[in-house]
This record gives sequence, structure tokens and C-alpha cells, in this order.
Amino acid sequence: MADDLGIGDLGCYGNNTLRTPNIDRLAQEGVRLTQHLAAAPLCTPSRAAFLTGRHSFRSGMEASNGYRALQWNGGSGGLPENETTFARILRQQGYTTGLIGTHAHIIRSP
Repeated sequence: MADDLGIGDLGCYGNNTLRTPNIDRLAQEGVRLTQHLAAAPLCTPSRAAFLTGRHSFRSGMEASNGYRALQWNGGSGGLPENETTFARILRQQGYTTGLIGTHAHIIRSP
């Protein structure tokens, strides 16, 4: 998942001004994603939906105008402690999960 990244921003789809070597390598090795959907036009509700598999309003990640954005990492808010995320489900299945930057990473335990 990447914020503000369009299909035209990637070298594997013809962009010559931005360097995207890792994504280009994935495409060259046979992985090309051509159908893209986002839960919302802002990062916080999109990430909440991505992490939980639910509409963002179901976990309180929307505002009165229908959108919510947590502007800094130290801000209050976020998913409720009792929210079920894909990471929690994967941990129950023996995976080790972690958060690097603002993206979740899944690593299989040895």
C-alpha cells in the first residue's frame, strides 16, 4: 500500500522521471497489479480499512464530514484496542508482524 501513488508513477508502466526499481522488479518477475481500489481519498480511513478489512466508519476512522486524517504519528486516536486487524489474526496463526513507518509488514516465524 502506498499513499499518493498512481499507476502512471511507476517505471514498469512507462514513467521515466520517477525511479521505482523494487516495484519495477516485481513487475518484471511477473507481478502486475492492474485493478486498484481505495476505501477513501485520505490515508487514515484507507489504512484503517486496509488493516481491518472493514469500512473505516465501522472502526471510528471517519469524521463528521465522512473523512478522518490523523496528521502526525504522536496524535491521539487510531484504531480501538479491541479492533480485529489482519495482523492480529496472522499472529494467532503463528506469524510475526510488525509496523515499519506507516505500513504493516508480515513475516513468517521460523
